[in-house]
Amino acid sequence: MSKHFHNNKVLILSNRNLKEIPRYVFRCKQLRVLYLNGNEITEIPDEIAKLNELQELYVNANQINRIPLAITKLPNLKILNFRDNPIQNPPPVEIVGRGTAAVLNYLREIYSQKEDFIYEAKLLIIGEGGAGKTTLCKKILDREYKLDTSELSTKGIEISPYYFRYRKKNFRTNIWDFGGQEIYHATHQFFLTKRSLYILVSDTRKEDTDFNYWLNIVELLSDNSPIIIVQNEKQDRKREINQKALRGRFSNFSSLKQINLLDCRGLDELLQEVEHQLSSLPHVGSVLPMNWVKIRSILEKIKKPFIKVDRYLKICAQNGIHEESKAMFLSEFLHDIGVHLHFQDNLILRNLVILDSEWATKALYDLIDDEVVIQRYGEFSSQDLDRIWNENSYNRMHRELLELLIKFELVYQIENQRSFVVPALLKINEPDYRWVVDDDLIVRYVYEFMPKGILARLIIRLNRYIYDQDLVWKEGVLLERKEAKAEILQVYEKNEVNIRISGVSKREFLIVIMEELDKIHEGYPKLQVDKLIPCNCLTCQSSSKPHFFKYENIRNRQIKGKATVECEKSFDDIQGESVLKNIFSTGNKVQKFYKIAKKARSLLAEDKTSEVITELTKYFKLTDNTQVLKELVMLSANLQRVQSEYNLNLISNDDFFVEKTKINHSLYEITER
Repeated sequence: MSKHFHNNKVLILSNRNLKEIPRYVFRCKQLRVLYLNGNEITEIPDEIAKLNELQELYVNANQINRIPLAITKLPNLKILNFRDNPIQNPPPVEIVGRGTAAVLNYLREIYSQKEDFIYEAKLLIIGEGGAGKTTLCKKILDREYKLDTSELSTKGIEISPYYFRYRKKNFRTNIWDFGGQEIYHATHQFFLTKRSLYILVSDTRKEDTDFNYWLNIVELLSDNSPIIIVQNEKQDRKREINQKALRGRFSNFSSLKQINLLDCRGLDELLQEVEHQLSSLPHVGSVLPMNWVKIRSILEKIKKPFIKVDRYLKICAQNGIHEESKAMFLSEFLHDIGVHLHFQDNLILRNLVILDSEWATKALYDLIDDEVVIQRYGEFSSQDLDRIWNENSYNRMHRELLELLIKFELVYQIENQRSFVVPALLKINEPDYRWVVDDDLIVRYVYEFMPKGILARLIIRLNRYIYDQDLVWKEGVLLERKEAKAEILQVYEKNEVNIRISGVSKREFLIVIMEELDKIHEGYPKLQVDKLIPCNCLTCQSSSKPHFFKYENIRNRQIKGKATVECEKSFDDIQGESVLKNIFSTGNKVQKFYKIAKKARSLLAEDKTSEVITELTKYFKLTDNTQVLKELVMLSANLQRVQSEYNLNLISNDDFFVEKTKINHSLYEITER
C-alpha cells in the first residue's frame, strides 16, 4: 500500500481499529499531517523520527502509555495531540497548555535526567467581609490561635504557607486569604486560579453570603476546581442551605462543613477534607525534571520579594540549565503554577522575577485603599505613588509596579497626561450629558452570569478614546473616535452591557469596541453571553424599545438556509441579512473561513467525511463561491460512489480506504486555501 501514500502530505488513519502504526507510514517521507486518533495503538515506535517533514501528529484516543523520546527529534512538528491516552505520568497541564513546543522541551528535559514530583497547591479562602476568613486561615496554621474580635478585616490578600505530610514528603499549600470588600471583587480575575482548592466561608449569623455570586465566579475562573462551603456558626447559630440545588447547579461544589471557630468544633474534620481535596488535584504528583524541583526549592528559600532575571539565570546555570531559552521556559512553568510572577512578554517586567506574590498584591491594594486616591475617584500621579509605596522594598520599583497594574488591566494612563486612573474607584453617579438620537447603532450583550470588572477592563482598553474624564464613571463611559461617538453602559442588575454609537464612521467604531469586548470574554472560557441586535422593521424603528434578535440565532438560521426571522413586536418576517447589514457595514457572511476550516479539520480527524462536505458546502453557499461548490459536489458524488461500491463488495477494504483518503486529502486542501 505504500505506493499509494509515498507522495501524500496528509494521511488519515482515524478510527481504523489499528493495534499499531502500519509500517508503510514510516516510508512516507513527504508526510506533513498524520491522523491516527480513535484507534487502539499502544505505542509510538522510534521510526516516527524518520518523518522529518511531519508538522501535525494526532494520536488522541488510543491506548498509548508513553510518549517516546523519538517524538522530540521531529524538526518540524508544530501540533502534537495525545489527549485521551492512558499515559503514565503525562506532562503537567500547564506544559500542555503552552503548546507542542513546550511539551517537546519538557520531554527532552525529562529524558535527560532523573525525575522528581511536585507536591504543591493553592488554597483560596473567599467570602463576604467579616465572615471569618482570616480567623479560619489562622486556625488552620495554629489551632491554638485565640480569636481577636478587634482584629481589622483583611485588606487585599494575605498569603501564608501551610504544610502537611503526603507520601512521606511535605505537601506545601499556599493559603490565599482574600479581603471580602466589594472593591476587591474586580481583581478576582487575576487571582482565582485553576487547579486550586476553594473554601467559601459563610457567616451563619449575618446570612449575607451571596452563594450564587461566589459559586459562579469560582466556576467561571477556576476551570471547575473543587469548592468547600464552610458555615462559620458564630454564637452557635445555624443556617440551612439548599445543598441539593447547589450540587445540581455547580458540579464543583465538593462538600459542606459546619465549624465553630471559637472552640474549634469541626476543625479536624475540615482539615481532613482540605488535605484530601488538595492531594487529589490533577496536577499533584506530576513528574518534573529533578533540577526543576531543585531550582524551585532554591527560589523558595530566597528571602526577597523579587530578583533580577540575571540572578535567576545564574541559579539555573548552577543547576544544569545553561541555555537561556530553557531557563525561561522553566520560569514560564513556575509562573503558570503560581510559584512566582514573571511576565516575559513585557519589556519592563521581563527583567523582574517576583518571588513574593503578596509583595505585589499589597502594592495594588495599598493603592486602591488609599484615602486620597479614593477621594479623587481613582485618579493618582507618580507623586502619589511616592507617598503610597514608601516602604524600602518598593524603593526604585515604582515603574515596574505601575507596569504590573497596567498589565493586570487595573489602571490606565490618561491620554497625554502623567496621571493615572483606577476604574474600580470611579464615581458611582452618572454625570449629566446629552445624547442626540441620530440613526444610532445599538448592540446589547446579555450575560447568564456577569463577572465584576468587565466594563472596567473595557474602559482601560479603550481609554485612548475618552475625550472627557468627567464622562467616565463606574457604570458607563462616553467615547469619541474620528467622527463617531459611543455610549457604553453597564446594567449589572440585568447582567447587561449596552453599546450605542452615532456618527459618520459609527460602524467602524462599533467593530473596534466589539473586538475588544470579545477579547475580554475570551479570558472567561465558560462565560455564557448573548450578543443582541435590534430589529429594523418599521414598528421597531419607530419604537424606543425595539425587539432584539440574538446575533448567533440569525447566523445559525442562515446556515440552515432560512433567510428570514420573525419580529416578536410586529410579527413581521424580517430578512436576517438586512438586520445584520443595519449594524455591520460589510454585512454578515456568517462564519469566518478560519473557524469553518478548524471545524472541518476536526471532523476529518474523526473520519467524518460527509459531515465535512456538508459544513463546507453551507459556508461556500453563503459566500457564493461557485468554483469551490462545484469541487464539493464532485467530491460528494465520488464519496457516494465509493461508499456504494464498497457496500456492494465491488472494491476491497484497502481500495475503499485509498479512495476515501484521496477525498479527505482534497477536503483538507480546501481548508488550507
